[in-house]
Order: sequence, then structure tokens, then C-alpha cells
Amino acid sequence: MRGFQQARSADTCQHFPQAIRRWGNSLADRLPTDCLRLAGLQEGDQIDIVVGPDGRLSLEPLRKLDRAALATDLRRLQATMPLTPLVNEDCRGGERW
Repeated sequence: MRGFQQARSADTCQHFPQAIRRWGNSLADRLPTDCLRLAGLQEGDQIDIVVGPDGRLSLEPLRKLDRAALATDLRRLQATMPLTPLVNEDCRGGERW
């Protein structure tokens, strides 16, 4: 975009320069079809707009939770946490008030 310096990171991201425009009583930006296709988004999909501490905006897709995958991940995590003896009984009764 003419007259603007782009704050681009040194990565392999695709960039889509746009201008914010009035849309009714709001300001909006239209997302190019190629941008949506690369992000795997389509009309009606939910996104989260994130504003970083430096003012940088990012749009992050909100995906539905895959409950089966989440349960698998939790079982895998639980397997890394071996059961240990309970210490509650050792602690009870020894309080000093």
C-alpha cells in the first residue's frame, strides 16, 4: 500500500494488504477469498480477534473441540503422572495454631 510501511515478520506468512472501510455504522475489512482458503475458513466460521500488547491484530479461527482427541490427550498426560502415596494423613493433626 502506497505511503505505508508494512510491519512484516521474517517468516513464510502470506500477506494480504487491505484498507479498513466504513460498513454501515461500523468499520470493517473484507477478507480475500485466497486468504480464507489458506486459513481453511469459510463464510459463517467463528474467529477470535486478538490485539497484542504492541497493537498488532491477528484473526484466529475458533475450531470446535474434538472431544475424542481431547480425551486421548488427557489420558496420555495422565499416564505421565504416576500415583504417589497420599500425604494428607501425615499433615492432619500436626497444625500449629
